[in-house]
Amino acid sequence: MPLVWQLTAEFKGFYTPERFRHICEESRFGEVPISDEVRDNTLAVLARPDLHYENVLGYLQTAHRRMGIDQHIGRQYHVLYVSMVSIIYALLYHRQVKSTGYILRSLLPFEGLAGVLPDAEPLWIFSLNHDVMIELLADRLNLPLKDGFFESNRLHIPNPDRAGFLRPGLVAHVLPEKALADGHLDFFHSGRGINLFKIHGALNTFMCRDGKDICRLAPTRTGADGILDAMVVANEQLGHWINGNRVRTNGEIVYTDVNGEMQFLRRTLLAGAQKFTTRFDQNLPRRMLEMFKSYINHVGHLYVIGYSFGDSHVDQILREWLESGFDRKLTIVDPIRRDVPAYFRHLAPDVELECATASDFFLKYRRKPLTWQQKVERRMLQRFRPWIERQAANKR
Repeated sequence: MPLVWQLTAEFKGFYTPERFRHICEESRFGEVPISDEVRDNTLAVLARPDLHYENVLGYLQTAHRRMGIDQHIGRQYHVLYVSMVSIIYALLYHRQVKSTGYILRSLLPFEGLAGVLPDAEPLWIFSLNHDVMIELLADRLNLPLKDGFFESNRLHIPNPDRAGFLRPGLVAHVLPEKALADGHLDFFHSGRGINLFKIHGALNTFMCRDGKDICRLAPTRTGADGILDAMVVANEQLGHWINGNRVRTNGEIVYTDVNGEMQFLRRTLLAGAQKFTTRFDQNLPRRMLEMFKSYINHVGHLYVIGYSFGDSHVDQILREWLESGFDRKLTIVDPIRRDVPAYFRHLAPDVELECATASDFFLKYRRKPLTWQQKVERRMLQRFRPWIERQAANKR
């Protein structure tokens, strides 16, 4: 999956100046036409090489808030934001489902996750990513995993085609609004297993039941293919048709329920500079951030892998967690970082830097070292990754 600047390159590659102008001229953003002023302001931000996609989305959020949702200009910025988050979802979704073979073959070093798991208590993983890589890895290693959703609370999603003939539908496991409000999520409390808590939403997680509950798609069958196939069915098959036309909306999957009524699965991806702020509406409840703040207290030694300390709301929680006890330790796994982040320097004695990539870090915990053939395959996969990514992009 791409890092922030690689995803930014794909994002800006989609929104070329010519394409963005054409989209605005054709009024491709629903019923809200984009004015020349908003178009040109957004193009200027997209053209800046020092801003990644989160910065661009943050600009749109800020511009919308300054103008107010009841103002015509403010609505334009909001519509652009929602549309661009949908593009981020699409880029990540296609990368996830179109590169399955490469992904599964590249998991070898990360099989060290099994060696990290304690025997007598669960391992907590707090993820800011939207992908399903941890789920794929746990399935491959046959590791028990809970992500807070109740398997006993199910949402059944039928899948009729345009002509009304039923195809295999989906099941989603639901986290009810009340359970989240009460802090009652389905996690392991003891024993060996993984507690996975995704803070910023996920490709397979949606708001449902009038936007009150959160659901996560259940695999359509056992194995990695079932995890990915559920996302394909949701994004490429589900629909609701009126007079033969498929209903489409930004940021949502529209489907027909068992009563023939139109229902919505709202995507949960959080992106931009206003995550969990009360000043900006978003699908994922702020309670998710509060639960992260609570659950991290189960951890005594936290490893930070692949995070650049760019989300202030996350940094604040990490800092408060580290400040609250002498027995807590933070290890930052990063191949290029040489200094403790400025926000944590007063806690430097409790912060350790480990110069390693994520794959090298987990490779140390593999119970069986890579064979010679596996080492060669790993180098080949790394070498040909750019070519494989281009092939996946061509399939979108």
